[in-house]
Amino acid sequence: MTRARLALVLLCLALTPACKSEPIALGLNLEGAFELKVALAMSQLVTEERDGEEFESAQDVILQWSQTVEDVRPDGSAVLALAYERARLAVSNPSFGTVTYDSAAPPDVVPLLAIGLHAAVGETVRLVVDERGEILKVPGIETFADRIYSKLALPPSMDGSAARNTLRQWFSEDAMREMMRPIFSIYPDGLVQTGDSWQREVTVQRPFPHKQINHYELVDVDAGTATIRVTSELEPLGEARVDYPGGVSAVFDIEGSLEGRLLLHRLSGLVLLGEMVQELEGTVTYFIPNENPVEASLELEGSIEYAVDI
Repeated sequence: MTRARLALVLLCLALTPACKSEPIALGLNLEGAFELKVALAMSQLVTEERDGEEFESAQDVILQWSQTVEDVRPDGSAVLALAYERARLAVSNPSFGTVTYDSAAPPDVVPLLAIGLHAAVGETVRLVVDERGEILKVPGIETFADRIYSKLALPPSMDGSAARNTLRQWFSEDAMREMMRPIFSIYPDGLVQTGDSWQREVTVQRPFPHKQINHYELVDVDAGTATIRVTSELEPLGEARVDYPGGVSAVFDIEGSLEGRLLLHRLSGLVLLGEMVQELEGTVTYFIPNENPVEASLELEGSIEYAVDI
């Protein structure tokens, strides 16, 4: 090695953790059908202060599905089938205590909080995604909520039409896009090297309306994977209301951040591992029929983990 080349290598090591990688393309490349096993785990601890009293609730949800590439089209888009196989739930709340559920061993009477998850297991959702991870269509979603509703065993006291409408909101095409965007809509427009960054913005309505500004940085690349650092800011969306069964609605004024990393499979572009921590704070105003509005302050700490087995 010449002295000039040696000096250049030493300069790279001194100024940065490593020299920049060769420019690479990051995007979906789903040629060939293969099946993945996916697990998504979400954990949240919410502290709510209302009328001088503090209430703490916790929620842990794990959803597992198999993901198959059913078709790759000439334009590069692909049809993914997500078959839900298992759901687990653990919720603790001062109002009703602790509720647990596991679809692998469901109780004789499914808890009301878990009936949506219980009915979704065994169902399949299809997504049409392009090479940049944009979800172009969710074919068949129009009947998904009604299929789930037909499997529910609702208590006589619950308004069936309200439950059906709520499910149609949760499992609408827009709602499914919002839920899956953090997994798929993450790729840059062109070639990137280590140290390069890019930005994507999304508007989200559930569980509360907000704008999410996602910043991505390519921090490491090897022959099989690419590691991306993610930082996100969440900003409130005005006075948009969220409707719940029984005529109850709420307006959220919540902001906060997400931080974590994604590990990408370079050959397919799919996320193999995602780890995020979440911090939110703000206020929520509840509107209850025939009662005065109730305002509460909220603090939320949470984590999101996404893992794939190829």
